[in-house]
Amino acid sequence: MSQNDLQKTIRYNLPPDQIEKNISDTIDFWAAAYFKFEVTSSKATIKNQERVIDSFKKIMITEVGDLQRVKWTPRLTSGFIDHLRKEVKEKDGIEQRRWSDNTIHTKIAHLKTFAKWIHKHKPFPLG
Repeated sequence: MSQNDLQKTIRYNLPPDQIEKNISDTIDFWAAAYFKFEVTSSKATIKNQERVIDSFKKIMITEVGDLQRVKWTPRLTSGFIDHLRKEVKEKDGIEQRRWSDNTIHTKIAHLKTFAKWIHKHKPFPLG
């Protein structure tokens, strides 16, 4: 049975209210489902996406205290982008930005794709 068939079986054999009761509405839950059912990229890309989502989760815990999906707001995403831009590393005694603009753009593209996938299945309260 393919993953798609399994998704349909679960979706069509359980009443919607029972599905809702059994789903943890956290970013961890959605990330696990995203990588299990949606992502078909290379292993290296998947590892990169996982690192980006893990970084975002750390910022989310710092800023809002937990990983509840409903607490993911546009302001939180902006804060994550600011964090990436301000993160520095030291090389030969000189502090410099850790991530280039292109790298930040790639990381945000991964996060945006993940957020759109979640929003498609269960819309965010603030869009």
